[in-house]
Amino acid sequence: MYLNNDLNLFCSTIERDSKSGMLIEAKKYKVILTQSNRFGRLLPLLLNVPDHEGIRIHACNTYKGSTGCILVGNLEGKDFVANSRVTERKIVDLMKEATDIFLNIIA
Repeated sequence: MYLNNDLNLFCSTIERDSKSGMLIEAKKYKVILTQSNRFGRLLPLLLNVPDHEGIRIHACNTYKGSTGCILVGNLEGKDFVANSRVTERKIVDLMKEATDIFLNIIA
């Protein structure tokens, strides 16, 4: 994940559903911060994801803990990210300061 057109990598992501293996369609998505009932904290939510609802950016180390969300952290292997809670908190804090947030997913 890159932020604000910065060419320096901010963090790594895992974007796979543990049940279906589906990935989020490559396109630009509006993102808002909302309280997640499931996680009990403020998290980024992607809007208008085709064929999916409730796609969030959040901490988790492997896609096996995901139902299609974007998991963030430092890449530690093919399907594993570390420091995911720290990375999630940094993203949420940065997004609190922003007005319009978009995520451009590139295939």
